[in-house]
Amino acid sequence: MSVEDLVTQRPLGRLVAMLAREFVARMATVLQRHGFTDAGWWLLSELAAAPAGGLPLGEIARRAGLGASTATLFSDQFAERGLLVRQRSASNRRLVVAELTEAGRACVAAVRADLNDLFEGTYERLTSVEREVLTGLLTRLLDPETSDELPRG
Repeated sequence: MSVEDLVTQRPLGRLVAMLAREFVARMATVLQRHGFTDAGWWLLSELAAAPAGGLPLGEIARRAGLGASTATLFSDQFAERGLLVRQRSASNRRLVVAELTEAGRACVAAVRADLNDLFEGTYERLTSVEREVLTGLLTRLLDPETSDELPRG
């Protein structure tokens, strides 16, 4: 492949990054309307996917890609807003477990509905089969079991 081909090609990674940038920028309007930052939304979104009984804050932070102190700060804010509750783990008193309240679940549902409305036109560019295939492919690319590691040198 020539230098010119390498410079002008649109590799998959670049396309995914461009799409991510576009989606994040568009999502920001909805998140701001609901009083959330991008990072705060990721914390709530991961907490919404947690099993019954919640998860330790450290695990939520890891899943959301946040630092522990950031997760603690957001959990404080969200607890004040009545969106989540925190308690010490019965099996390990050093762990703080967070769980969404009913108000938190309703809030996540409202934000997701607004995000779905926002991206409806984008999603409609694909057929239902294409959306299903793309969802499966992106899920596979995000699988931590198959993530790429940086070469060691």
